[in-house]
Amino acid sequence: MISVDFDGVLNNLTFKWIDYINNKHNTSYTVRDIKTYNDKLILDNYEFIQNKKLYDNIQLLNGAQYFIKELEKIDNVQIVTQTIKEHFNSKKNFLNKYFPNIKVIYTGKNKDIVKNTILIDDCLENIERHVNKLKSAGIIYSYNNLYQYNKTNKFPRFKSYNEIINFLKK
Repeated sequence: MISVDFDGVLNNLTFKWIDYINNKHNTSYTVRDIKTYNDKLILDNYEFIQNKKLYDNIQLLNGAQYFIKELEKIDNVQIVTQTIKEHFNSKKNFLNKYFPNIKVIYTGKNKDIVKNTILIDDCLENIERHVNKLKSAGIIYSYNNLYQYNKTNKFPRFKSYNEIINFLKK
């Protein structure tokens, strides 16, 4: 089983959050400015994520549907996503629209309750918990190598979907 995180791996939530911060504070941050998933910049603007229609303004990253289809050629695939009640319906509608035939598991803060063989995630902390608790494998995804908050030498880290697919096919 391959579990794929949704936010930041399949969609542009991180970029939209930075746009929100820049518009709100008249700043010019980029995704590269986020040094940790719990960065003060993100946490101080948490209201963005609480928007009931959050996923009405989110887009899939280029190639996300292709990525899932290619992963399905390797193993069973499910999407695992941390969700809060405020945006649950918006996220569910988005996922049903773009991934209607993929099993989705909605979790609270921790994804380590999901037993699987591989977790693909952009959050280093999620991978660490998953690997340590479940003794499973983890892959870090850093879209075009822009995510600075997940740099590590402990786990395979890739900047493209094709790199992950080629790694898993070996």
